[in-house]
Amino acid sequence: MAKLYQLADDLETAFKLMTESVDEETGEVNPDALALLNECKEDFDTKIAGLVEFIKRLTADYEAYDKEEERLYKNKKAIGNKIDWLKTYVKECMLRANKDKVETTSCKVSLGSSHAVNILEIDQVPAEFKMVEENVKVDKKALAEAFKNGQIIAGAEYVTNTTVRIR
Repeated sequence: MAKLYQLADDLETAFKLMTESVDEETGEVNPDALALLNECKEDFDTKIAGLVEFIKRLTADYEAYDKEEERLYKNKKAIGNKIDWLKTYVKECMLRANKDKVETTSCKVSLGSSHAVNILEIDQVPAEFKMVEENVKVDKKALAEAFKNGQIIAGAEYVTNTTVRIR
């Protein structure tokens, strides 16, 4: 079978041929031209249906991957939490036992120290230690409404997109 773009060209050509072959006196359409148009339309529709089935299969795979990704993320998170809990458990037990090091044939464990800063009240921290992050967002709904009301807004445009809906 021909490619979809070729079928679209054939359909367009058949439609032009049919409209050009109309008898001006009787208004009758040439039956051969009409048959060609119907054949092209049928081939085109069949090709579209096949592509839509393929899109549906890909969509199902995509959604399955999303669910699997979510499941794997939850498992990863659970394992990470278990690792953190076990490390805290080992640390607390070593502190209670007054042990800084444990050495076996399979591992070496030692307690170390690190430093961190905890913010208790951000308002009380002097300005010299603060950074301001600015995040600018555009209200697209308000812009769309302004465009619909005939306003011209610099830096933005109102476009009409064509989408494919598959049911």
